[in-house]
Amino acid sequence: AVAFDEAARRVDGETEVTLQPLRTAIDTVTLDAVGMSVSSVTSFVPGEATGEALRWTSDSARLHIHLSQPLRHGETRTFRIRYSCTPRRGLYFIGPSEMFPDDPRQIWTQGQGEDNRHWFPCYDFPNDKATSEVVMTVDTALRAISNGALLSRRDNNDGTAIWHFRQDQPHCSYLVMLAAGKYDVFREEAGDVAVESWFYPSDDPADVRRTFDDTADMLRFFVEYTRVPYPWEKYSQVPVRHFLYGGMENTSATIMADTRLVVDARAALDYDPQPLIAHELAHQWFGDYVTYIDWNNEWLNEGFATFFQQLWTRERQGEEDFILQRFNGIRSYLDWADAAGRIPVVGRNRGGAANTYSKGAAVLHMLRDIMGEEEFRRVIRAWLERHALGSVETNDFKRTIEDVTGRAMPWFFEQWLYKAGYPEIRITRESLAGGDSLRVSFRQRQETDSLCGYFRLPLTLRWPTGRERRVWIDGEETVVRLALAEGEGLFFEADPQNLLCGRLEMDYTSGERMRLLREARSPAQRVLAAEVLVEDIDDGKVRDALFAAAADDVHREVRKSIATLLSRLQPEGRAYAGQLRELFIRLTRDRHAGVRSTALNGLNNFRDPALLPLFHRMLEDSSYFVEASAMNGILAADTTAVRMAENIAMLRQRLRSQSRDDVLALAALDWVRRYRLSALLPDVHRLAGPGNGIRLRRWAIEIVRELTPPR
Repeated sequence: AVAFDEAARRVDGETEVTLQPLRTAIDTVTLDAVGMSVSSVTSFVPGEATGEALRWTSDSARLHIHLSQPLRHGETRTFRIRYSCTPRRGLYFIGPSEMFPDDPRQIWTQGQGEDNRHWFPCYDFPNDKATSEVVMTVDTALRAISNGALLSRRDNNDGTAIWHFRQDQPHCSYLVMLAAGKYDVFREEAGDVAVESWFYPSDDPADVRRTFDDTADMLRFFVEYTRVPYPWEKYSQVPVRHFLYGGMENTSATIMADTRLVVDARAALDYDPQPLIAHELAHQWFGDYVTYIDWNNEWLNEGFATFFQQLWTRERQGEEDFILQRFNGIRSYLDWADAAGRIPVVGRNRGGAANTYSKGAAVLHMLRDIMGEEEFRRVIRAWLERHALGSVETNDFKRTIEDVTGRAMPWFFEQWLYKAGYPEIRITRESLAGGDSLRVSFRQRQETDSLCGYFRLPLTLRWPTGRERRVWIDGEETVVRLALAEGEGLFFEADPQNLLCGRLEMDYTSGERMRLLREARSPAQRVLAAEVLVEDIDDGKVRDALFAAAADDVHREVRKSIATLLSRLQPEGRAYAGQLRELFIRLTRDRHAGVRSTALNGLNNFRDPALLPLFHRMLEDSSYFVEASAMNGILAADTTAVRMAENIAMLRQRLRSQSRDDVLALAALDWVRRYRLSALLPDVHRLAGPGNGIRLRRWAIEIVRELTPPR
């Protein structure tokens, strides 16, 4: 039970913790309690009216309760602690301030990893679970939310109200939450589950509906896929100001950064909140219902949630978007691993999100590929049912697979989770005499050490006829002889669905890569082909193939990826500069904002005043990013004194504009700094002041320092 002094940022609380000893007898109970001023501790047997005052000691991090008589195994006792604190972490007071005068009044919490101990005494580690109740007293102007069901709201007739919530099924202490602020609620139902999406009263109803309309369908999809009912009393998602992350999957009530949810129609052209919403909702099963036993096993929460987020993308947007999202996740891991070194997924040094989120999801996709969809779904159902409301480690998942499928998987877990690194495979082909078979060599080229050996893995090969063949690779080199069917030859795709969490290099000819660019079903395969082909851009056939794909590929992200590759080319001295220019002009009419923005970036390289009418037209584009790219193009094309007055007016307008993530103002600041436009210093001063985003203020402050002459 907590009450708040918002002005003093103080919590006045009374916490009751009910427990049983696991050992024979204990004479001291220690709770995590950081920076708390404790006024009393009472012990009583549940159901009894009177209790016993106890002696306690505390340090800056823990409260030690000294029992008058040992508490024995099987005995239950409740401890009531009265305290106050001014949390530096875990619970946050938001409101108008000198730095952010327009902030709304809010109170919200963030418990993961071990931060709830800053606002209530608890056992703050994920290997134990308990039911919870939260009773909070807040200003009647605010609406409150916490875990589980709302039991009551009582007005105190003094400007405050008491909200009482109860979570009847056990969960970890880091998943306990509360939030209070001024909100409206968008309500839906998924079967018998209430789905409540909170939003600000100032949000446009159309933006709210576009953001939250799919949440109930997501919930139904996860229930259908896992064959496990949604486990909690409700599902709520609530935005808060200045949140530390994108979202946090508190049991039954997710907190989200308000910048990551409801956005206007313009911003929605370049930003989709659905992956974040799906990720946090998936955590209600994977992370809340079944929870990692310690932080070393974080992938069991984050990898699973990322995996199911990607499955929702397949359900909602189709196979190509699904493949690309998975492929981009794998790439983020590979690039991270190249920089960070070899760090196992399971272990104390978890590295970064790419290791636990992206690689964790990739591990599950590879398992699904080995098992097949139905067998994998049986494993997922057994995992959830067997460990419902429990705490798990990675070996528990391995044992579940073994019990459900009879598959012995120690090799898989060892190489992908307990060890580190990734496979780098070089594939070479040779047509054998008679032309009816191939000799294919798979050589693993990664450096091996105690953390990374040679991987054992299946690799699918697909011929243009549609026939597929699975080859198992094991050891430094695997050589196979493959019989060819009618219509098949030397050309095939390896890993056509881009499942492998590793890098493949194949001895394709330039012509074969152009064929991949035209014909590969996977958009990721087409992107990979383009990335190699661009190195031969001076070859006319290659160039024609890339230009055609940039303009006509069916997937927006392939068009954008190729346009990005081409935009990195400097046109000076290139015989085909005119063709490149015409391609970019054509792409400024693409239906996808990302392609248009990238095309303008390519045109910027020409620094041609003749392009100014186009750039000025694109300032009126529906996308913030396209507008920012057009502004960059104008400034790159002509910075003469004649034009600069006009350019300064254009920059001033953008410095004073509102855009998601301050895209326009940040782009304008870049040019202010580049050309030392002191005439715009008053606007830069304003951006450096209160009420603006942190990133914008920092950038503006740096520019003010650089452009202000010393006194």
